[in-house]
Amino acid sequence: MIIFGGSMIINDQNQQSTPQRTNDLWQWTDIHTNIWTMIHVNGTKPEPRK
Repeated sequence: MIIFGGSMIINDQNQQSTPQRTNDLWQWTDIHTNIWTMIHVNGTKPEPRK
């Protein structure tokens, strides 16, 4: 469910990022990877709550 929501948000931002320059797209790619990594880590290895 979290991945699906993230995908929808990424798609929304991607459309707005389309008219931007190549440099901006590159930066967006970096952010995209970071977000996916965070979601993946959180989903795969959730921290135990005390």
